[in-house]
Amino acid sequence: MREIPQIPGYRIERILGQGGMATVYLGVQEKLEREVAIKILEPEMFKDIQYLQRFLNEARTASQLNHPNIITIHDVGQVDNHCFIVMERLHESLVERVKFKPDSRLIPLEAFKIIRQIAVALDFAHRGSVIHRDIKPDNILFRKDGTPVLADFGIARALDSSARLTTTGMIIGTPHYMSPEQCKGEPIDGLSDIYSLGIVLYEILTGDVPYRADSAAGVLLKHVQAPVPMLPLELSRHQTIITRAMAKDKRERVQSAAEFIQLLDTFSPDSRLDTIKGTKGEAWFFDKTSPPATLLEDSRVITGPTPIPAPDARDVPSYSAASSSSQAHDTYDLQSHHPLKRTKGPLVVSLIAIPFILMAIYFLFFQDQTKHISPPPSTAAAAPKDQPAAKPTGAAGVAGKSKPAEIDENYKRYFILAEEYLKNNEYEKALENLSKARGIEDTPEVKTLEDRVKQLADILKEKEKKKAEAAEKNREDAEQQKKLRQQDDQAFQRAKGMNTVYSYEKYLKDYPKGLHAEEAGEKYERLKETITLEERIKDDTAFELATKADTFIAYEDYIAKNPTGRRIREANTRVLFLKEKILKETRIKLNVREIKFFQFGPKAPPMEQRVYGTRFSRQEARYIYTEIGYDNKLYGVAESKSEITIRYSGAAFTQELKGSVTPEKGSRTGLYWQGMGWSEPAKWAPGTYTITIYLEGQKVGQSRFEVY
Repeated sequence: MREIPQIPGYRIERILGQGGMATVYLGVQEKLEREVAIKILEPEMFKDIQYLQRFLNEARTASQLNHPNIITIHDVGQVDNHCFIVMERLHESLVERVKFKPDSRLIPLEAFKIIRQIAVALDFAHRGSVIHRDIKPDNILFRKDGTPVLADFGIARALDSSARLTTTGMIIGTPHYMSPEQCKGEPIDGLSDIYSLGIVLYEILTGDVPYRADSAAGVLLKHVQAPVPMLPLELSRHQTIITRAMAKDKRERVQSAAEFIQLLDTFSPDSRLDTIKGTKGEAWFFDKTSPPATLLEDSRVITGPTPIPAPDARDVPSYSAASSSSQAHDTYDLQSHHPLKRTKGPLVVSLIAIPFILMAIYFLFFQDQTKHISPPPSTAAAAPKDQPAAKPTGAAGVAGKSKPAEIDENYKRYFILAEEYLKNNEYEKALENLSKARGIEDTPEVKTLEDRVKQLADILKEKEKKKAEAAEKNREDAEQQKKLRQQDDQAFQRAKGMNTVYSYEKYLKDYPKGLHAEEAGEKYERLKETITLEERIKDDTAFELATKADTFIAYEDYIAKNPTGRRIREANTRVLFLKEKILKETRIKLNVREIKFFQFGPKAPPMEQRVYGTRFSRQEARYIYTEIGYDNKLYGVAESKSEITIRYSGAAFTQELKGSVTPEKGSRTGLYWQGMGWSEPAKWAPGTYTITIYLEGQKVGQSRFEVY
């Protein structure tokens, strides 16, 4: 059973998870009675300085990033053999959340909400010059309120940091989520995190990672060579985000986390559009007083039932054209917007027309009877001569005032003219003729046609407004283009005035597609080819001095002082040749400075627990370690490796222990140790033991210790 470590101020209850270099425990901060997560580095990892630095780097990096979507660090420290980090307790990871969803994937709305908040956290980290380098669902956790949190900055690195925890070309990260440049061991920046976050978005939308292979190397190769994955058809509206985030070429990728957030906002799913779907066959109606802007352009006329004809069309005004217009206005087909459906408009018009038809029949019958019955002659004579006759009312009154045929023809003429003007989009003239028709007879058909004309007027005015706005925008764009051309001309004139390589280089950098780019490029190339004789002599002299010294230091000095020199390639070749020559000719690459002894069990204790000496009691001694301090003679030149032999010569035996020493390229000094002994004490025979050190078969040092 695993022994639970003890950390003052915290009560550790159980294991939450375990990785290759550390174990995470559920703990309680005793002063606050607050649940926390405690990550403790494995004791054997203390021997590897890289793991220790990486562990402490996680605490240092995360504690400096104070953001709602980045995990909070409460404490860090070291007790006995335990180095620990105390952080907030989080209850769920993105892996666990997706695992219990149908098909192991999230709906787009939930997925975008999570990824956007993590992108905000990355934007904050990148602006603080920190890249995460291990974005994956396991490192996205959730608080109780559902807030996503970015965790595990164990392999994060500052963008401007000169300290490296890995050697050049070393690949570090999780294969399924690594960017192409990360797979190739190239230097990476914040765009690598965006690529990884794009993979996470793809996975939680589709339920699987984009690339799979039989080995980790196969997955890495697909990240570099395989095309950007395509989303399923039902998710194709979000393909632009995956394409921009997972572009193989960094230059084609979104160039920052902030730009990635804008892309998410642009293509994010609309909860209303994603959840509301129209019922098949459902009709959509609009209020005639406030139709959509494109109503008249997109509508399709459907005529209703044919009105009942009047007994005699000569005596009754014709309403067929107006009725048709009214019916056309009652039902709309918005083409791509709404399905077509017959409305109640024709029935309403028919019901309204019935009273007029009955009234017309009545008047026809009445007039037909008056043709055969003459009015009594006494009727007109009964009226006084100076008393005006009473004005007749209703239809009979109209007939008595003017000719019915003239009234009917004028009304129809103005009404038909209004319809013709409406067809030609001349709404002002249409309204003028409708006004004249109303002056003759104010009918519902005039009101209906007038509404249509006003609707057309509103649409045409809106079009005119948009046309004016477009013209204004075109004018502004033309002004902007004119301004840019002026700036381009001024920049080129400044470059011509200076007439130097630098001035033309700056113009081409600021205006790569400028009006004068071709001319500037030609002048730039000509000036580069006509370097002054003094500069050539200076470059040749510097290289000759390096050649006379013929050391890699001299050539590196030439390269540093003449980065654009004509002999750079030759100098680099000589540097590599001389370094290889040193490696071949140097037999002993280490210089032994000191030899020390300490005792312990089968495993050597940490540096701070070693007790050095030269006299050991045989009742206590089990393993006696020989520690060798050395200087790296090839410091700063290349990696090196030396075969080492430690020979123990004592009263009862002679024993040799062999190994190899590989000092780091960037280390001036180092330590090497090996232990000799038995599993039980009292096995060492009393006496003096001589220790002799051999490097590459050559004796380089000797010392003694005593067992009593």
